[in-house]
Amino acid sequence: MIPAQPDAGSEERRPTLLLLVYCWDLLLAILAVFGALAALGGGVQLASGTKTYPLGLQILAAVSSAAYAAILAILAALLTRRQRWIRRVQILVFAGAIGLAAVSILLTEIGGGGLPTGPLLVTILFLLLDFAAIMVMTERRVAAWYVEPAPVPWYASGTLGFWVATSLLLLVLNNFV
Repeated sequence: MIPAQPDAGSEERRPTLLLLVYCWDLLLAILAVFGALAALGGGVQLASGTKTYPLGLQILAAVSSAAYAAILAILAALLTRRQRWIRRVQILVFAGAIGLAAVSILLTEIGGGGLPTGPLLVTILFLLLDFAAIMVMTERRVAAWYVEPAPVPWYASGTLGFWVATSLLLLVLNNFV
């Protein structure tokens, strides 16, 4: 007797919108790796010239960007699993990126530096795409996909916390020191 094979339709299909979030996660992770490498360049090109940073700040910026890449890679690798924590952390990462970018723009404007139009528009585009990804993750079918209760693993919460803390520290150091 041949054992019955599970029917392909018996398991609920993954929401297709998760593929878009997966692609966005991977693109952001690749860009964050480039950001980590660029942070070790020693300076930042500004409209008024080049601002140099000490080695400690360069390393902190590189590690912060690498932590962002790591949390995005973790989430992309686990995005199709059905555990609730994945969806919550994914939303937190996008919300954190939006919040950090908004605070950075605000601090730059308050400091009188002013962002050139090109970088400002690119930042706003990334904010809108992150917001769209949050909307995808809160969509009814996507939210219904994540049904398995599970605690957030220490490596995910630690990486997320480290990224947010170091990013906030960098914002303070860049704008007030």
